[in-house]
Amino acid sequence: MKRISVRKLLEKYAAGERNFTGIKIIWTPKNRTLSGLNLSGVDLRDANLRGFIDCTKINLSGANLCGLGLSHFNFQGANLSGADLSRAVLWRANLDGTDLSGANLSGADLQGTILRGADLSGANLSSADLTEAYFCHTYVTGANFKDARNAIFNNVWFKDTIMPDGTIRNRRC
Repeated sequence: MKRISVRKLLEKYAAGERNFTGIKIIWTPKNRTLSGLNLSGVDLRDANLRGFIDCTKINLSGANLCGLGLSHFNFQGANLSGADLSRAVLWRANLDGTDLSGANLSGADLQGTILRGADLSGANLSSADLTEAYFCHTYVTGANFKDARNAIFNNVWFKDTIMPDGTIRNRRC
């Protein structure tokens, strides 16, 4: 696995490189955050991001994060619209106020994840594990929860949303 610093990653990204598949991003005590960075369209499949917990307000729109281990990460206020998070492990992650519109979260592990106020418009959460996921004050339009496991919705507004049992919901829960 190739190791790369955050500074080097940003230099390569600024030069137009987007494929960082299989890298390990190394951190230092002074540089342990990815907060506020713009990495839209980046491909981080099979990358190792261990140690980077603070990803608040990061822009990963259209990014490929398929299968990544992102447990306990803080993505509060981040832009993950159109990102591929299929099979990602987001166990107990904070997605409070995160833009997940059009994101692919199929088969993702979202156990204990906070999704309060998240935008899930058009998101695909089919076959995701939603055990103890917190969806309070979330607006969901055109999302797909087909075959999602252990989903509990409180104060969620649905419009044209496919529920775990395959029915379409258009009301507040």
